[in-house]
Amino acid sequence: LKAIMERVGHNEPRTTLAIYTHVTDEMKQEVNAAITNMGKVLANK
Repeated sequence: LKAIMERVGHNEPRTTLAIYTHVTDEMKQEVNAAITNMGKVLANK
């Protein structure tokens, strides 16, 4: 986190986290699909 803060010029971790750690609905759907697929693969072993 500190390296990113220095790179983008932020003094507060809160600022960096607020800007760069957001999660979109599309990201959530992609993660859910990946977990579902992993479960299916593991169930078939």
